[in-house]
Amino acid sequence: MRGPAGFAGLDPPADWPRTRGAPRPDELVRPLDSLPGIGKTIAGRLRKLGLATIGDVLGHRPRRYEEPVPVRRIADLWGEEESVIEAVVRSARGRRRGRLHILTARVADDSGEVQATWFNQPWLEARLVPGTRVRLRGQRNRYGFNVSTYDLEGDEAQTADYAPVYPASEELAQKTLRGLAEAALAHARDAHDALPAHLRAAEGLPLRADALYAVHRPRSLDEAEAGRTRLAFDELLLLQLALARRSAEREEAVAAPLPPHGELIDLLIGNGFAIERLVELYAPDNAKTPEYYGHVTAEWARQWPHEEIWSASKRA
Repeated sequence: MRGPAGFAGLDPPADWPRTRGAPRPDELVRPLDSLPGIGKTIAGRLRKLGLATIGDVLGHRPRRYEEPVPVRRIADLWGEEESVIEAVVRSARGRRRGRLHILTARVADDSGEVQATWFNQPWLEARLVPGTRVRLRGQRNRYGFNVSTYDLEGDEAQTADYAPVYPASEELAQKTLRGLAEAALAHARDAHDALPAHLRAAEGLPLRADALYAVHRPRSLDEAEAGRTRLAFDELLLLQLALARRSAEREEAVAAPLPPHGELIDLLIGNGFAIERLVELYAPDNAKTPEYYGHVTAEWARQWPHEEIWSASKRA
């Protein structure tokens, strides 16, 4: 006698609920203006780079990585060596010199204070309120500290060692592309990993999602190379599969049979041709049946022509 199905019962549910970690491939085809901070103007500029969906951004690989630089206290800055400083904003103000906008901020750490400078970034002034924590990468000069990249409030995406440098355009700054890649990485696990586990283990390859993280936010150049190798393996595998599929289709393809000789003769004569000669080609006496293609044997090919050459001339 069979009891009612319940917990650990015999009957499976009609529909298994989706787990939180299940891939969602439909997320990868979402347009970029569905991401926070990406409006129609930025989305239009991104399309010029061939980036229209979240999946496109994940596939947009860096062309190089920033060299690591030391993190120094403000008091230890020396010469024009590129460095990273971590400080707190004391004050900030912007001014214009012709068409150039200059933003300066007094920033300090426990060792001292320096004036940091940005050019043509007027929108940043509203964010540099006193007490804001900043991480700045740049060089010391006679005016203070010339900022090349920056992060606010504990983030390190822009100033990290090995920060990615993407193929870009004049309309798109690296900060925009890095922020976009950071947002897209939240969907790195939404694509199915097509490689079987035993193949990944045999080749020493990471998961595809881990490879995307390694390429877009590496902790070392070796890690970035491991991610790049996995993604390149996928591309080469897809190419090999496409070639194998086309080859299989060609093997299975059957040419349209020629019409009977009587129909060909009528066709040629009806169009004003005089038939001069017909040559039938057979397999040679030493032909062998190939191992990879056994549909037609050598014995059969020696008995029946595999090609015909018709020689005809147009009548005057």
